[in-house]
Amino acid sequence: MGISMTRKQKGIIALVLVALSWGILPIFPRFLNTSFALYQQLYLRIGAAFFFSILFFHKDIALNKIFHIPFRDTLLLVLRAISYWVLAAGAMTMSLLITKVSNVMFIQALPATAILGTLFFHEKITIRKTMLIIFSFVGVLMVSVNDISGLVHWGKR
Repeated sequence: MGISMTRKQKGIIALVLVALSWGILPIFPRFLNTSFALYQQLYLRIGAAFFFSILFFHKDIALNKIFHIPFRDTLLLVLRAISYWVLAAGAMTMSLLITKVSNVMFIQALPATAILGTLFFHEKITIRKTMLIIFSFVGVLMVSVNDISGLVHWGKR
């Protein structure tokens, strides 16, 4: 006997799970840092994500479709995955290890919102929206940076 839920209830549960995953995200790198190097952590996290995606979405995965993807699209997917893994995930994990979690999550939320709005909701990029995003970055800098001289001098002074 299954429990039937309305679309609204499913949406609320999905939002709670997304908030929970965003809340747990910074905990894993700090916890794993005691035993694993940066890219070892990424291996473990990507492996766990693969396992859970197979576990939860096994009915929706069609392997025969994967083998019929054109070579150009496959190459594009592989290049995006590698660039994400090497650049973005590594930088995010390192930033969580060496800075305050609140600063990292706050700074990450602003560009993520703008990028996701453009990608998924097909929002048009206008000069006004670009200026608002720039002002939001300035606001983030004002909130999270204590010493402005640290932005231009990265080495020892």
